[in-house]
Amino acid sequence: AEVMRILKDLGSRLNGAGGDTIDNVTPQLEKICSSICSSFWFESSSSRSPSSNQLGSLFVSEEFMKILYMFKSEKKTVLCKELLRSFFLLSYNNRTGLRKDRAIGLGGIKISDPIEVHAIFALCRDLHDSIDALSSKEERKQVSELLCCFVNAIDFGEDVQEQLRIYVDCRASFPGFDSVKELLIHKVLLLTHKVFAHVIRGERTSNMLDRRGLFLRRSYHTNQSGEFVKSCLAYCYITIPSITNILRRISLFRLGGSVALSNQLLPQTDAFFKASILSVTEVPSSPIFQKYRDKRWRLEEILTSEIRALSSALLPVPGNPDGGPFYLIKGLINAVNGFPWIVNRCDNFFIQTSRIRILTMFIPLLSSMGQNRLPELYRLANVYSNNALYGGHRAYGQELVHLISGIITDVSNELENMTVHGEKKYESILERLKWKKMHDEVKQEFLYLLNTNCRLEK
Repeated sequence: AEVMRILKDLGSRLNGAGGDTIDNVTPQLEKICSSICSSFWFESSSSRSPSSNQLGSLFVSEEFMKILYMFKSEKKTVLCKELLRSFFLLSYNNRTGLRKDRAIGLGGIKISDPIEVHAIFALCRDLHDSIDALSSKEERKQVSELLCCFVNAIDFGEDVQEQLRIYVDCRASFPGFDSVKELLIHKVLLLTHKVFAHVIRGERTSNMLDRRGLFLRRSYHTNQSGEFVKSCLAYCYITIPSITNILRRISLFRLGGSVALSNQLLPQTDAFFKASILSVTEVPSSPIFQKYRDKRWRLEEILTSEIRALSSALLPVPGNPDGGPFYLIKGLINAVNGFPWIVNRCDNFFIQTSRIRILTMFIPLLSSMGQNRLPELYRLANVYSNNALYGGHRAYGQELVHLISGIITDVSNELENMTVHGEKKYESILERLKWKKMHDEVKQEFLYLLNTNCRLEK
């Protein structure tokens, strides 16, 4: 309290003195701010309680913030970074007992006081605005880590509407960092999971969506919870296109589609998966290596992994009355066939190995769609997949056989038509892979399932 009174008196005197006086006493002001931060650090570090971080009281101190904003932009940026780094690092150390600089960015503190949240938000916004085209890569990384720490720390408990509002403000104020926007998308999707977890359990939610309390129907959204989840999905659908990395957009659209499907929102599911498939066509064809999940991969290897995950996510998605049961699968196959894959050399012959590898991945996917029941992992509450909507219809089974036959025929033709120096056919590859034999076996097996196990449409 005494420190705050001194700061208040100091601030009033400096405001009355003018700008020249502030410039002259800037070194002394910097020492004062550093000393105050150090004293709060010492008091907080003497206790191991996660809630003992006294640095948080500085953010809500009007006197201290007035002193801080008297510095010029560069010096203020440095002090803000030191203050925020001390705050998040100390909070993590009090939580775990660790004393490592690498703790920054790992999180551990939860900020629920709205005043404190908005005060730290103002500092983070100033840090973000301090980054320009001349900023170094290391400086951008430091600011990005601090902004991610702040986003991770926001926690209003069951007041999910207030938390979504602050995420909207963060998206508007921190547009310059893809890592922050990606984290915001994941956080908003977690809000939908928090709401749907209460829906599944049928619990009474006192502060989540209605202050009066609300009984949610088991496994079904009410109008209020459903509208909130739609708002979260709309937030993600709008934010994802602003991310620069096209491969991350494919992954995030896929994740959003899976979340929408688990919440029984089929129009949103279609929109997310369509956007993910369209993003596949926007990936540039390049042999260069890129860093992905802390490793260096060829671009086509990363795209192959994303398409594999996307095809797996499409398994429980029901068909569309206008497009049919396989319209998303067909769209993904067309995107794969239309992509300019790099032609690789294989024993003096040339072949698009990535394309063939991806096409073969569709065979087990379509085979699973031909089963009477999906694997347990893909059964979602109150979601009727294609096996329940179309299973037993002869046209459904025939189209499934046609798709698989087309894929195998396409791969067979790719292998048979390999040419180099005017020579055709590489019989050893055909014999080794036995595509023609596999084509006949798969076709006969599906025809057997169609005529015996399925409930044929009369």
